[in-house]
Amino acid sequence: MSRLLKLMGEISLETRIKARKSAEISYRIDVLRKKKGWDKGELARQAKMPQSQLTRIISGNANLTIETIERLEIALEDIILTIPDSPIAAFEERKKNRIKNGGFAFSMPMASFIAEESTDVVNAESDKIVLTEN
Repeated sequence: MSRLLKLMGEISLETRIKARKSAEISYRIDVLRKKKGWDKGELARQAKMPQSQLTRIISGNANLTIETIERLEIALEDIILTIPDSPIAAFEERKKNRIKNGGFAFSMPMASFIAEESTDVVNAESDKIVLTEN
């Protein structure tokens, strides 16, 4: 067995999973940044964060908070992270359309919930969810 394989076997499963997820999120952010044609400085400005913080995020050396992910999603006008089979996954999938197009009506069978932004409230009537501003 090579020394590298032996060393990899000594790394805990938790550490390997964390490294993989961090790399996937970092890659997604960088792909979306390049798709917009932005350099790191422009994304940092749009997301209202220091460029050094963005560099750590893209290099996979940052422990991201939900707030930071949300700021990046808003700046990039796209989804970075979703939870599969979440009851609000359909709403999250359409988040970028809401941001881009100002669309306020989505078809989803749900009762009601408060959206991410404190001024947005989602109310359900039968199978429709209507986004209204307070």
